Amino acid sequence: MKESTRKLLVEVAMVILLGIPAVWALVPPGFFFTHDVIHVARIFAMDKILLTDLQMPPRWVDLFRYGEPTFSFYAPLPYIFGAFIHRMGLTFLDTTKLLFGLGILFSGVSMYLFAKDFFGKKGGYIAAVLYMYAPYHAVDVYVRGALSESWALVFFPLIFWTSYNCFTKKSYLWFLGTVFSLAGLFLTHNIMTLLFTPFLFVFWMLLFFQSKQKLAFMKKASLSFLLSFLISSFFLLPAFIEKSFVQNTLLTGQYFDFRGHFVGIGQFFRSSWGYGGSVWGPEDGFSLQLGNMHILLGGVSFLVALLSFRKQKKRFFLLITFAAFFLVSLFMQHNKSTPIWLRIELLSFVQFPWRFLGLSIFFLSFLAGSVVYIPLPRKVWLGVFLLILTVTIIVNTWYFHPERREAVSDEDYVSSRVLSQEKNLPKDYLPIWVKRIPGERIEKPFAIEGTKITSKLDEFMSTRYVYTVEATASSNVVFPVTYFPGWEASVNSRTVPTQPSSETGLVELTLPEGVSRVDVTFTETPIRILGDVATIIGLMFCALLRKKYEKYFAS
Repeated sequence: MKESTRKLLVEVAMVILLGIPAVWALVPPGFFFTHDVIHVARIFAMDKILLTDLQMPPRWVDLFRYGEPTFSFYAPLPYIFGAFIHRMGLTFLDTTKLLFGLGILFSGVSMYLFAKDFFGKKGGYIAAVLYMYAPYHAVDVYVRGALSESWALVFFPLIFWTSYNCFTKKSYLWFLGTVFSLAGLFLTHNIMTLLFTPFLFVFWMLLFFQSKQKLAFMKKASLSFLLSFLISSFFLLPAFIEKSFVQNTLLTGQYFDFRGHFVGIGQFFRSSWGYGGSVWGPEDGFSLQLGNMHILLGGVSFLVALLSFRKQKKRFFLLITFAAFFLVSLFMQHNKSTPIWLRIELLSFVQFPWRFLGLSIFFLSFLAGSVVYIPLPRKVWLGVFLLILTVTIIVNTWYFHPERREAVSDEDYVSSRVLSQEKNLPKDYLPIWVKRIPGERIEKPFAIEGTKITSKLDEFMSTRYVYTVEATASSNVVFPVTYFPGWEASVNSRTVPTQPSSETGLVELTLPEGVSRVDVTFTETPIRILGDVATIIGLMFCALLRKKYEKYFAS
């Protein structure tokens, strides 16, 4: 092992060690209550459809009601990780806790790697600790239970780090890192991708103007973004183009209307800690503060920028850019930004403007790392450095604990009994054809005209149901599978059209009199096939580009 690699591993280990107090509350047995607990069921569902049913790419979850296209619209990457972790022997509850913990620790590691390139080791440690211990990070994990959003925080600094090195160095590995870190964010959280991308483009513009090889820069930037989009296309294309097939109004209406969730300026600086919900006005049930140490060191970074103006122009513009990013992210959370929210329709899917806090703590924590450039005697700086880390960890660790723990098991979260209860399932991605959810569970096919039928389920998995059905007369028969584009049926090996039944939105098809073998299968639509092919092309291009990388990007 190279000496440089060994040193880097030691530094990463130190970051993880510094983050242990933030995740320690995840260690005790049992599980903790948060606003959102459906992530446990999603990991359970991903384990079944991906690793048992071998559904690739994972889209259709048969365990929720009569089946829903959950992972065609909800970014799947954290749950894919969770499925593989579970197969290592962990329960679904322990898997969920481990994912939360890894999200916090990995975010610190990625921030350290990014900030170290600009501020050295001490600046990297300061930025990493502030990022991990930001109060909003604790809100995401211990209050909201926002698994995917907390994992998105891992990718923010990782993308900035890999792209910075990609544009300033010639290594193919940095280019690959940019492509896959971007794809990782695309596949982790739709909304945070939407909020993050404009800031990334501005950061790239700053690097472009500083670059001496502008043609090579433009090639790398355009191709890395294109390839990351292609690799993620199996998810992105259906999620965007087929979104009209699910009940989008449930995602943006009533409680989820963004106008009811702006942040008052005072809440950034002081708001009481709690485990309640987001409400209209400044009396939210949980804290939206930035953190005292974060604000203090962010302010000091402004002084560093002024000191850098004459002799360190690049550092000055970097700090001013991140300060501007930070202020924009705060502005977007205040009700004065309402005209922007109303003009950009996609922003309505953000639901909660305070989600910009994930970006605010990223920008502010990075700025905090620059305080190492304050001119102080070396021995004094060592004491200040240790004081910053110690005070941040001691003061902010208090936020990193759940409201209460429950002595529960997997059965309490993912059993058929629990998943059959309507109150335990969100309606975010219900197909538009579902007008009414049956009060009593439908277990077998039934004829809507009153014709008597008998049926037997011969084969089943998440994307295929094979029945033997005997009907006393030709009739329309409803099967206990939610209709959605892609469901196809054959009767006695002959393809027949499917349609949604009225009200319930279940698959309906016409059967002849007598005994029929009915095969109902979920298939890829043209846009899903296009996304799948684009993903394969993106991966192949990454592999083929390796040998010609330096020649292609020569300016």
